[in-house]
Amino acid sequence: MNTLSVKLEDGRTEYAPGDLIQGTAEWMLSEDGGDAEVHLLWHTEGKGSEDAEVIESVTARSSGRSGRCDFRWTLPKSPYSYSGTLLSIVWKIELVVDEIDEVGSVTFTMKPSKGRPSDRKDGIQGESGWVPSGF
Repeated sequence: MNTLSVKLEDGRTEYAPGDLIQGTAEWMLSEDGGDAEVHLLWHTEGKGSEDAEVIESVTARSSGRSGRCDFRWTLPKSPYSYSGTLLSIVWKIELVVDEIDEVGSVTFTMKPSKGRPSDRKDGIQGESGWVPSGF
């Protein structure tokens, strides 16, 4: 049995654009696998065509049946997490090991923080927080 896990260092599930997100991906495999990759990505779910974008990645070279890879990234300005009737935008960090047909992941929400004008000078204050200009 294979175990693939992704854990966020601070245990948070909500982040704002520009926040630091960091943690550890670990795997234990029943047989030797290939290299492991950890991805910061967003994807859409729902009706219509799906869309996805890998924002950052790190590769850990194979070292047998188990391994660990630390990650540390700054979140981009957009897109924000969204959950609607027809469409959702989901952010996650995903662990993929070559030659293994399983994925480990953790999802999180990325949305503007309320009341942080010093951190959000590039937008305007709206009812749900700071909105980047141009949206």
